[in-house]
Amino acid sequence: MQFIMSRACATLLFAVWLLCGANNLACAQSAARVMAISGSAKAVEPTGGERALQKGTELFAGDKVVTSDDSLVQMRLHDGGYMSVRSNTEMVIDRFVYDEQDSSKSSFLVSLLRGGFRSITGLIGRTNPSGYQIRSKTATIGIRGTDHEPVVILDTPGVPTRAAPGLYDKVNDGETFITKAGVVLPLRRGDVGFAPFAADVPPQVLLKVPDFYKVDLKTDARDGKNSDRDSSDDNKRAAGNGLPRPSVAARREALSAGTATIENKPATGTTATSTPPQTPPQTLTQTPTPTLTPEQKRAILQNIPAAKIAPITPAPNK
Repeated sequence: MQFIMSRACATLLFAVWLLCGANNLACAQSAARVMAISGSAKAVEPTGGERALQKGTELFAGDKVVTSDDSLVQMRLHDGGYMSVRSNTEMVIDRFVYDEQDSSKSSFLVSLLRGGFRSITGLIGRTNPSGYQIRSKTATIGIRGTDHEPVVILDTPGVPTRAAPGLYDKVNDGETFITKAGVVLPLRRGDVGFAPFAADVPPQVLLKVPDFYKVDLKTDARDGKNSDRDSSDDNKRAAGNGLPRPSVAARREALSAGTATIENKPATGTTATSTPPQTPPQTLTQTPTPTLTPEQKRAILQNIPAAKIAPITPAPNK
């Protein structure tokens, strides 16, 4: 009897394994859900299968998101973050692991092949920044809890480009850093970093914001044809740019967890840095400055020695 039951359990486990192998989408952890879409876009699965994106479509690790001309896809990540994927973009969700019990095990890895998106990070980016990375073929973007806009512009023969080919990152809030060939370039709010494809050129901070970011900002302001229009907090638009903000609960949880020291590991070969723990503000007691009487002021002035001024020697007549 025990042998029969063991064999039955083994058969059941084998059937579950076959089901997962045949349909990875049913067994994998969902990374994001499409909230709004304008134009057309698709998800290409690791097996080569394709499915059109529409409101409510789930996206999983391994999916490649491909957007067409004049399209926009807004998605909500399951850690509370948001992404607005712009037109003519190809990006692969390489990894998405969200562990509510242990944030150090959570990670989000994206390969940006071309185009760009805007991202407002959720709990993974806020509680485990070292687990959040955006990769291109020459450089990697890391974050420290932020709102940023990575863009990859390819050098395709015969195709006009919007700017110099390479990886860009515009920081709207928080901080990011670009890592390339062992060089780490920190970026703060308002900075735009650029890492050209040339291997011998390090990343740099641009002196002005490229014009294509202004066009992308107008693109983000559009409402998708399937956009949610309820009044819940997590669907409110962020500063009029069309991209929803993370929910209040997610932001509060991230802030409460942000008091712990978080180790950042930019990339292999670089020096890891750490964010010091935040301390609550302290109430300082200020001692009032004593007021001097006119007699005390005159006594102080009399004791100050006169300044020695060097005589001015007239220049010789030529």
